[in-house]
Amino acid sequence: DAILDDIERAADDALLPLRGTTVSSAITQPLRLSGLSLDGEGLRFLACKESEDGLWAVLRCANITGRAASGSWRCGWQVREARQSRLDEQPGDPVGTRDSVIPISLGPYEVGTVLVR
Repeated sequence: DAILDDIERAADDALLPLRGTTVSSAITQPLRLSGLSLDGEGLRFLACKESEDGLWAVLRCANITGRAASGSWRCGWQVREARQSRLDEQPGDPVGTRDSVIPISLGPYEVGTVLVR
């Protein structure tokens, strides 16, 4: 598990974050942008998409290890509400958030989905 996590993190360091900006002039420094990030050893980003009903952002990750893992989603926008969800995007129990940070805990090889708005 530790070696796999090291490989995944090394790949993430080389390939992420994906950023797109338009620079109309090289005179000024570009604005610093913040977006979505997933923190936590053993957790891997799977998806960020609009829910099928259009009311939520769907955040999905997986624990790729054989042990429990915890971490957090950090959103670059103001989170008003977060709920646990199944893969079919049915809203479940509320998830406490603080400063647009959403905690997550997953069992071994578990996939977790959170709905956010």
